[in-house]
Amino acid sequence: MLDAFNDVLNYSFLIGGLYVQGAYTEETVLRALVLVPVFMAGSWTGKYFFSVAPATWFKKVTYAILLVTGVTALAV
Repeated sequence: MLDAFNDVLNYSFLIGGLYVQGAYTEETVLRALVLVPVFMAGSWTGKYFFSVAPATWFKKVTYAILLVTGVTALAV
């Protein structure tokens, strides 16, 4: 639990420092507000399935997701 607190504290200082330097635009903040919850949900889901699913299944699904993500990124 203490590690999570330290991470939040460190990232708060990092983000605050970048904000003071003017590194963020309104568009950046809005995108972050949309993407951070999605990222957190994906991380939690991956952590859950990693502990429940067999390693071979998890590995195949992870590679498939990475392949789809890569192809999608190339198409854009």
